Amino acid sequence: TVQNGIVRIDLVAPDRPGTLTGSLHIHGQRSDEITIEFESAIDSFEVRLDHVGGDTVLRVESALDPSGAFVADGTDVRWGDEGAQLRNGAAELWLPSALLDEVALPSVEILGLEVQPEQASR
Repeated sequence: TVQNGIVRIDLVAPDRPGTLTGSLHIHGQRSDEITIEFESAIDSFEVRLDHVGGDTVLRVESALDPSGAFVADGTDVRWGDEGAQLRNGAAELWLPSALLDEVALPSVEILGLEVQPEQASR
């Protein structure tokens, strides 16, 4: 919207860090180009694989933003085709171990940050 010569625009931050560049066109006039940098909303997280009976459990812990706080509850965690959501900076994915035998393990991804899990000993 434009009020008193001031443009107000709502932007939704992207899921991944990066650069947004653009300009406005209003009544045939074009603004100068502006650039906005979106920093990562996640600083780090830990990944552990454990074997429980015939299952493999992927445990994500300590998902922290740059200020050291937990990343928001409900944030998606992706592990290949599987997914979960964070709660209090943690998430778990349970899969039958037979699905993971002889398969290269995909990275775990949260908000564009990827961490490679290491296979736990059996």
